Amino acid sequence: MTAGLPGTGIGGMFYLLSALLMPVHEFFAFLSGRRNLKRWRVAVKQAAIASIILIGIWLTGWFLGYLLHLAGANNTIVSSGKASSLIRTVTVSLSLVTLASVLIGVQALSIFVRYKK
Repeated sequence: MTAGLPGTGIGGMFYLLSALLMPVHEFFAFLSGRRNLKRWRVAVKQAAIASIILIGIWLTGWFLGYLLHLAGANNTIVSSGKASSLIRTVTVSLSLVTLASVLIGVQALSIFVRYKK
């Protein structure tokens, strides 16, 4: 088992995407006439927390790339400054692909279970 960046796993990505979409959901609820100021406040707070987490993940990836650059590694990817971008891209991409796979699998299984009844 290896430790990764907090918030970049499947559970973290699910929270981040859900929290970032909460204001959008509340906006459509507002347009349909369902006003609830308490829910709107919660949605904005959760989206703000998710945004701060994303900034922290980005800064961590940038800092890791910077440390690799300072270490003076002879690898051309590290010395050209592309390592930090590569670390961020791969980490986020793998997490999003894993989350999408699980969500698609769950939806497919729910359709299968409905037709099996």
